[in-house]
Amino acid sequence: MGGESLFFDYNCALPGGTDELALCFDWCQRDLKEPLLVVGTSDGELSLFRDSDEGGRLEKDIKRRDKSTDQPIAPTCLEWGPAPMDNLLVTGWHDGALSVWEERDDKASMLREDKMVHRESVCLVKWSPNASRIVSADATGLVGVWKLASQGWLQTLCKITVAQSAVTHLVFRTNDQRPGATGLEAPAFFFATDDGGVYFSGDDGMLSPLAAEASCPTPTPHRSPPRRRLEPAEPPRRECTPRVCASSRFPGDVCCPPAPRAPSAPLGSP
Repeated sequence: MGGESLFFDYNCALPGGTDELALCFDWCQRDLKEPLLVVGTSDGELSLFRDSDEGGRLEKDIKRRDKSTDQPIAPTCLEWGPAPMDNLLVTGWHDGALSVWEERDDKASMLREDKMVHRESVCLVKWSPNASRIVSADATGLVGVWKLASQGWLQTLCKITVAQSAVTHLVFRTNDQRPGATGLEAPAFFFATDDGGVYFSGDDGMLSPLAAEASCPTPTPHRSPPRRRLEPAEPPRRECTPRVCASSRFPGDVCCPPAPRAPSAPLGSP
């Protein structure tokens, strides 16, 4: 599991020091003058930073631990919601959990958490442009479509299963003019998997493959065609009607008239 490199104009100290890796981060664009940054680290913590002249870490107690072993659970992906949900943060975790956090006054509190859909590490979370849907995907290719109900409840709309292949990219279709399409209320989406597959789906859970799995064809060695032995061609035989040759010294001899010659091309012609 690799880490991200973060660069700021001020000192941004992560809680675990240099031993912890920054695994995911996202900017909240609600306040463009002082945007809020969240960083997920390998020690299971989410840290909030305010991009201001003062700088510094704002929140120190956003973390998840395994209740049975008390070991930290690493966040794997996260995304702030668009307006009007731009104070909500959705986070996917290594144990398959999906959680919704609410930020108020530079502090975050968890509203809801769900572990019933994903059993493996969540590798992608994505808000729809109008904040009506959340799509999550895990390392096994399972895609979940969610609706955020009242008080932060995560309502599962459908589950989509793709072959054992992690989802790598997802984008919503915001201009759906198909007959019967629900438009921006519940936009459909495209997603791609790491084996080269591209798919189209939506709230109904129907899966439409758009591209086959990419595979590298085995190169075929070049083989020259078998050589054929050339036999000398026999001169064409000319059929003729024998006649008595008047120029022969022997009476009764027969001969064939000479073959007509092809007209010769004039001088200077190609």
